[in-house]
Amino acid sequence: QVLNGYTLDPLFCFSPDGKLLVNDGDVFDTSDWQKRYTLPVQQGDGNSWYAHTFEFSADSSVVAVLNPSRIDLFESKTGTKIGAVGPHQYFPTILLSRDGRRVVTLGSEMTLWDGLSGAMIARVPGEFTCEFSPDGCHFILRGLLALQR
Repeated sequence: QVLNGYTLDPLFCFSPDGKLLVNDGDVFDTSDWQKRYTLPVQQGDGNSWYAHTFEFSADSSVVAVLNPSRIDLFESKTGTKIGAVGPHQYFPTILLSRDGRRVVTLGSEMTLWDGLSGAMIARVPGEFTCEFSPDGCHFILRGLLALQR
């Protein structure tokens, strides 16, 4: 089915279970392609390049929106805001634990956040790749540590 009036480039994301599609902040149910709600997407300040990112938790229960000043977390069935992390500088990558309770941001450092309270749990300088275990209890970090004198 075609969604008239929408583009799928570059701001879209399917939920892992395939039931939802986020396109530029609008959330569609893929069973009937009806728009269910719209996520609040902030606009950039106009002075710097910025693109929004949407990311679902592995169990599809949480959707994250990377906004210019923070990452907002929403319950994916209703669009109810459940948490936020930040403020932040530009993060090219965000990862959510299976249930969305932990958020990892990757850029010039790795930061682990509590997604519900917004509290920073850990920060490691350097450039990394990261992966959560399927149960969301562990994650592995691989990369180059930034050592300071």
